[in-house]
Amino acid sequence: MNDSTEPRSAAVVRLADYRPPAWRVERIELTFDLGIDETRVAARLQLRRERDEPLRLDGEDLDLLEIVLDGRALGASDYALDASGVTVPGARDGSVLETKVRIAPARNTELSG
Repeated sequence: MNDSTEPRSAAVVRLADYRPPAWRVERIELTFDLGIDETRVAARLQLRRERDEPLRLDGEDLDLLEIVLDGRALGASDYALDASGVTVPGARDGSVLETKVRIAPARNTELSG
């Protein structure tokens, strides 16, 4: 989740390194506010823990606008944001995570999601 427009090199993924996800999304609700220069996406995820690991959501080239866990807005000390996603250590089995992000579709030169 960053603002970089520099090209990224593709990471090598090997089948031997595969692990099932630590978390499952049992239900998702998405709302899109589409625009030419920017799109805002609101997501509401109902989560199920599969392994005892912190919740990690991958996302690149996103501006995180808001993050709410179980109805409580999280402060910057409640999650860790880096260039490739966000980690929410306070999530528990059955939690509901709500996020709002801003993306710039016109800058998506990799033709990815």
